[in-house]
Formats: sequence, C-alpha cells, structure tokens
Amino acid sequence: MRWRTHKAIARAIAQEVGLRGKVLSSLLNGVIGPDKYPEKTVRMRVSRGGRVYARTVPLSHHNLGLNTMMKHVWKARFLFLEGNFSDAAYWAGWALH
Repeated sequence: MRWRTHKAIARAIAQEVGLRGKVLSSLLNGVIGPDKYPEKTVRMRVSRGGRVYARTVPLSHHNLGLNTMMKHVWKARFLFLEGNFSDAAYWAGWALH
C-alpha cells in the first residue's frame, strides 16, 4: 500500500475515536513507520565445515507472525497505561500498518 492509503485509513480510525493534535500526528507517523524503518532479524547458517554465518535481514512487515504484531500492540497498551499517549499512538499506528 502507499503511504497515503495507510494514512487515510489511520485518519478515519482517529476521527472515530477522537484523536487530534500531537497524538494524531504520532499515529500517522507510526502507521508509515514499518516502511521507513523496517524491523530486522538475524538469520543464521552453518556451513558443512561447521562455520556459523550470521546476517541481518529485514522482516516482511505485511506478513508478520501474530507474536511480532502483538509485540507492538502490547507496547502501545503499556505506554497508554503509563499515560504516554503520543508514543502509545505511534506504536498503535505501527501495529495498524
């Protein structure tokens, strides 16, 4: 999806729940976050000779596993409960992506 599509969906949700100002801005930044700053993971390979090779590769952010997605949801919830609404909105946007 294009960034403007992600943002349009996020704006529609924000309007329904009444988000404005800095919190809305954080949600919109979070919803495009996975495109701007892709998460990475380490892939390991062992050669026939027993050498271990490691490389960093980006995660596919549109086909995440449930655990990876829920990590962002729980992070948003934890920040919300702490009263940090701006950061909570950012991570909620990341999960929404």
